[in-house]
Amino acid sequence: MDPIPVGDHTVAMPEWGGSSDLPRLLARLLAVAHPLMGAGACSVALVEPGRVLRFVAASGTGATQILGQSIPTDRGVAGWAVTTGQAISVGDVETDARFARDFAESTGYLPRHITAVPITRDEATIGVVEVLDGDHALLSSASGSAGLHALVAAAADLVGSFAGTSTASPVHRAAVDALARLDDADPELAAQLSAVVQALAGGRGGRRR
Repeated sequence: MDPIPVGDHTVAMPEWGGSSDLPRLLARLLAVAHPLMGAGACSVALVEPGRVLRFVAASGTGATQILGQSIPTDRGVAGWAVTTGQAISVGDVETDARFARDFAESTGYLPRHITAVPITRDEATIGVVEVLDGDHALLSSASGSAGLHALVAAAADLVGSFAGTSTASPVHRAAVDALARLDDADPELAAQLSAVVQALAGGRGGRRR
């Protein structure tokens, strides 16, 4: 994996081979996680050649519209998180110059606030998880932050598992393996995914709104 410079931060290109399984598994994770965070929507975007972020998985309002769309890494709240390698929470996007309103409009969903956390692997940033209109009280708490970062770690492990170089912790590795074994027709899918998210939070961050 060859890193590329984006701003002052090193960003690595994800090598997941374009497999449809990765977006599918990420979407499963998001589908359970976004209601737990009281969010209107949640998405994962990965860095691709040309210094762009491509949205590969989403859940909630505007999910269908945002899939496959891309935005330069130097635009938007998501781009800022990737470029700096820092998590960010913008309470009022309309007053923040980093907000890419035109891109948000193209998805059919204009959020009021955005939380973006970079996805890192092997000390490089490979993408970002965005939470739109999440429960502010929860996300700003220690337990909510722990749950959110567990979600991001699981996303990183999923990408890593497709690149074949994952250094996942045993707990996160087990979560990835559990997701990979699930079948779309499994009647217990929702319950199993809920259990995975709760396990990732470790009782620290998973609560329903």
